[in-house]
Amino acid sequence: MARRAHFTWVGPYGPALQSNASPQFVKRSDELVRLIGYQYRLTEMRLPVKARAGHPAKVIIRGVNEGVAPFYYRWPVKMAWLNANGEVAASTTLRDDLRKWLPGPFALDAALVAPVEKGTYRLALGIEDPWTGEPSIRFANDLPITRGWTILGQVEVE
Repeated sequence: MARRAHFTWVGPYGPALQSNASPQFVKRSDELVRLIGYQYRLTEMRLPVKARAGHPAKVIIRGVNEGVAPFYYRWPVKMAWLNANGEVAASTTLRDDLRKWLPGPFALDAALVAPVEKGTYRLALGIEDPWTGEPSIRFANDLPITRGWTILGQVEVE
């Protein structure tokens, strides 16, 4: 039912409200919570090891929405070059529409202009909450997070 109806939320009731809930009930409730909504997992990331300052660097990302629904708002999908302090040295808003990341595979292909200042940067991906201006949607991967950005890898800008 949750899959067919593309559930993104069930509430306001929750097993935590029931003091005598059986372990099986709590387990099944936890499974439902993991199932509903969206869950974006990155499956492939192709990043350059080196990039030329001020020139485009090709990035290819593949992922899968393991949930039963997309995210229903058009929040910006962004990539950023983070400096050694974790600050955004440069960022690009991608043309991808998050609402189209339906259950199943999705792809991101981008040519990101490298910062003009040479150095070592971490390339990061984020889905920006328009109210805070910060990346806030997490990916279902065990990747480092810096200031809301999911770190994809390190790139030397020459």
